[in-house]
Amino acid sequence: MARHAGFACAASISEGDINTIAETYFNNAVGAPFFFPLPQTIHVGSTEVTFDGILELRPPVFSLYPNTDNLIGIRFTLESRLGAVAAGYPPMHWGVRLTAGADIALIPIITNNRIALQINMQAVVFHPFNVEVIDGPGLPDPVLQALQSQDLADFLTACIQALPTITITPPLLATNIGYAVNAQLSFSVNLNASRIVLRPLDKALTVAVDFAGYTSGDPEALVDLTSVGGVGNTYVFTCMEGVNYEYGPYLVKKPEPATGGVAVAVNMDFLAAVVANQVSPQIHGQTIRDGVKMKSVSINHAGFQNPKTLQWEDGLAVHFTVEAKGVDISGAFYVVAYLTRADGSTEYVCSRPDHWSLMVDRTDLDVPLWLSAILVAASIFADGLMPGLAPIIIIGDIALLDGIIPGLVENIKYETQQNLQNGVGAAGFTTFWEAPLPGTTWPDYHGMLRYVSITPEGIDSAISFYNIVNEPPVAVIKPAAWSAMDKEPIPVTVSARDNLGKLLANAKVKWEVIRDDTHEIIIQETRPYNDPAGNGPLIPHHSKELYTVGSYTVRCSFLIMAGAQLGEIWPLEQTITVYDDLQREFKYITWGPHCVHFNNEGTNGQWWEKIRTSSVHRIATSARCKMLQKQAALLRMTEMPVHYFNDLPFPYKDVVHHRKGLCDYCFFGGGPDKKTPFPEEDWF
Repeated sequence: MARHAGFACAASISEGDINTIAETYFNNAVGAPFFFPLPQTIHVGSTEVTFDGILELRPPVFSLYPNTDNLIGIRFTLESRLGAVAAGYPPMHWGVRLTAGADIALIPIITNNRIALQINMQAVVFHPFNVEVIDGPGLPDPVLQALQSQDLADFLTACIQALPTITITPPLLATNIGYAVNAQLSFSVNLNASRIVLRPLDKALTVAVDFAGYTSGDPEALVDLTSVGGVGNTYVFTCMEGVNYEYGPYLVKKPEPATGGVAVAVNMDFLAAVVANQVSPQIHGQTIRDGVKMKSVSINHAGFQNPKTLQWEDGLAVHFTVEAKGVDISGAFYVVAYLTRADGSTEYVCSRPDHWSLMVDRTDLDVPLWLSAILVAASIFADGLMPGLAPIIIIGDIALLDGIIPGLVENIKYETQQNLQNGVGAAGFTTFWEAPLPGTTWPDYHGMLRYVSITPEGIDSAISFYNIVNEPPVAVIKPAAWSAMDKEPIPVTVSARDNLGKLLANAKVKWEVIRDDTHEIIIQETRPYNDPAGNGPLIPHHSKELYTVGSYTVRCSFLIMAGAQLGEIWPLEQTITVYDDLQREFKYITWGPHCVHFNNEGTNGQWWEKIRTSSVHRIATSARCKMLQKQAALLRMTEMPVHYFNDLPFPYKDVVHHRKGLCDYCFFGGGPDKKTPFPEEDWF
């Protein structure tokens, strides 16, 4: 049976894409992210377990399997940093993950005449959760039993059932199609869905629509369109740089693939019946021009021979009959969909992105006198049929034929058969796009039209789409790096994602700063998230204790209220590197010997060279002279000998008596006239 199973149109979406899309809708939902307080007490036999903490609901994960009840598997995960007290056990804290599954019915919703699917959270009922410790020691038996109790499952069932429905697909298919054409000919098309069928399959979901008076499909015959290929062909035109395609594109035929995250099949018999029953009767007898009256128009799939390449192609045949001076004249033209790809230099390829086009590849009309008739018939196709087909095979907010109508109508204005044949091929629609899912603001999804195929069964197409930028993190700790030359304390802050501002209005941030060389905790503090003075600690890196520390591990978490419970959420960690081109664990540096070149009046302008070794410089960031600051990056990369050391050949207190060979600026802060050396400590 045909892939559309006798329905007007069918669409399949893969399990992987459902999960990606559902996660985006979940994270964009009003009120997201979702937190629930833990019950303050749960009794396990005669033992009372007291909890503190809250649970965060993670995006649910869906699984698809064949069933007759239109059920879909859903797995919920809740995570918490919780504390618990039970008789005979000391108070402790753990990071835990609770998981539970359920089977739930799909709900089709209609938005702007488009079908999307949701799940009803009110139908979720939990049984005891599986419990996993993700941070901390093993759970005491009473605490584990409390977390796995039906009491907790019932409590969280009520929490979940209070949430809004979750959308798991973008809008897939149109349910009501109505449009009117008022051009050289006038007609309207009206279609109303009489049945929407959902069929879960193995790792895919197929949705199908019947339109009243036209189709009555077989739900049992529906298949996964993303894995079951069609019977048609696709066509590719490779546009070579520097080649003049005077006679139009040369199309290479390839079998229709089975691919794409979302695939659609539109019933050709349905399209033909719409044209025969609604379009053709309305235009009968209408005068077009030069006394020519329209009699009928029809469409069907056709295999035909391309008059330029002589190869056989598949296309959409548009047949028409007109009456002129009492004589009926019939004609037809054939439309092919093809992908254009550029081949040549990088500049050439980038300037010609892949795009799909429709081309009139052949016309059947022997008498040039009646060329106006075929132009009118073509305008019916462009003005009427194409706007009607497009909404039927819309996926998401992307009409597979969107963008072609204006170009097609413009090209049809040409008054010669040659222009009709060659000009229409220029009308195209993009292969790639970038946009958020309908009803969301982030992130952008990147989509690609994989194929369009006109077959005896119908019009097949598919898209792939993905979010190349993962969901923005809930929060980011800054900075990631700090210059050792900047002696100011490092101001650490955390910034949450924009849509979390309301949730964190009264939140606090719990901080911990660890020096990476000794793993010692040097700062622990809690600050309001919206503190105008800054919500994070100041790291006094330019101090006696911390001067040589090269990096710090900074950890924070948010403290928020859910119900009567205070919870710790979103543990974050960031390494802050104190970068320096020199090795600050040493006190002094020299470089060389190396060759230097010079010319001046004393050399009569001739270039001379000299082998020299630098003076002794101090590495202390407060003492470094400007030359050493400029040389620092070069010294790190040079092959020149660089010498680090910690001891001078005399006590530091005697540097004023051993100035020769020392940098006056690094040791005294100026030229030879300076008498007081800098302090010996590097961190001054």
